[in-house]
Amino acid sequence: MLLRRYDTTPGLVPAGERVATVPYNGSSMAYALENVLTTTTHILYSPSTDVAEINANLRNAESQPQVCSALRNLNVHYALDFGTFEVNNSSYAVGNPGFADLSQAPGFVPIASSGHAVLYRIDACG
Repeated sequence: MLLRRYDTTPGLVPAGERVATVPYNGSSMAYALENVLTTTTHILYSPSTDVAEINANLRNAESQPQVCSALRNLNVHYALDFGTFEVNNSSYAVGNPGFADLSQAPGFVPIASSGHAVLYRIDACG
């Protein structure tokens, strides 16, 4: 995954930290392609309670403490947003509203991008 860095920090995602992803847009492939821990690794996953909370409410982390709790439980400090295009030409993204418009959500700092894909550092939880 070729991501343009916004800073000069080597290793965009520190080892052991997890990235919030949605498998339907291809972002979960970071697990296989970049050896990065992700919240989802394939399309046919069954979300845990914490992953379901992140998928539903990630963009509201600053105002919903249960989202920050889920992020802490899974050691998630980043979110990878590939936008609305889905690899299977479906509309599963509607089931993951937490990823909608992260660029407009408070506490999400873009640290790298490539095309429409953006890697955010999650600062919403303090």
